[in-house]
Formats: sequence, C-alpha cells, structure tokens
Amino acid sequence: MQPGEGLLWPLAVDLLIVALFGTAYREVLLRIGRAGRIRVSSMVIGLAVVSMLCTYFGVLPASVNFDSAAVTVARTEVAQRAQGCQLVQSGSVGLLGAPYKICTNISSAGSMVMFATPDLHRGYAYIVGRLGGAWFPDQCARHLIGSWWAFFNVPTTTVNGCSLGYSLHGGG
Repeated sequence: MQPGEGLLWPLAVDLLIVALFGTAYREVLLRIGRAGRIRVSSMVIGLAVVSMLCTYFGVLPASVNFDSAAVTVARTEVAQRAQGCQLVQSGSVGLLGAPYKICTNISSAGSMVMFATPDLHRGYAYIVGRLGGAWFPDQCARHLIGSWWAFFNVPTTTVNGCSLGYSLHGGG
C-alpha cells in the first residue's frame, strides 16, 4: 500500500486471507462440539475484523509515525523557510520510496512539507498550522496521525470522487 492509493484492494486481500484461514479450519469445526465451533468461529471473525481495522486505520499512519527522520526533514525545511521542490534520489518516507520530491509551502496559516512522487500526484504531507484539509485543493486527502496526511490528485477521469478512506477537498 502506498500513500494515496485506495484501501479497497488491501482490505479485500485481508478478507481473502481470513477466508482461506477459515476454510482451513472447516475440518476442525466439523469434528468438535458446538461450543468449540462457536469459539473457533468467533476467533476467525475477530481475526478478520482486527486485520481489516489495522489495514484501514493503521498501516499508513504507522509508516510515517515510526519514521522520525521524515519529521526532522519537514521541520528543517520549515525552519529554513525554503520554498519550492527538490528531488530526492535515495531513501524513503514511510511507504514512499525514492525518487520522490520534497516540496515546502509556507503561508500565514502555517506550513506544509510534501513528500510526493516526482509527478506530485500522491504522497504524504506534514502540516503545521490551521486548516489541514485546505492545503489540498482539488485533491483527495486523508488525515493519518498528528500532523501527517496522505493525498493524491484526482484524475480527470475519476467519476466517483476519491478512493475508499479519502475525502475530496475542492476549491483549487
């Protein structure tokens, strides 16, 4: 899963894995008593729910939350009051690997440092200041954790808006 990608496919993969796990226990369920079946069924359902919740709420936020170097870079960019973009040829930020661009935008409302694909179509944003969603005109964005957001540009061919888990921020 990459920042800006829909969550429907990873959730479907989770469900498929749990379904395969449940099918493997089918023989076990047929050989044990009613109380045992309820326990095993509850375990499989619980595993499915936890797995899907972790995918939906946890993967992208955890990828940037544990990347302390990205926070340091973002704060350094803002401290230097740098504006514009620069291409980074190695390394990664969360699940976004090189090459990627670091773009800084500072205004009276706050600052945003984007870590984005070279075409700037998707990535992460570290936002300090007011109006987090307003930094993404005509883009789909999702708040991850703290100051972190994931975003992607809405292609002109998109009819139904944003992918699962993202909201459209108009006004660009």
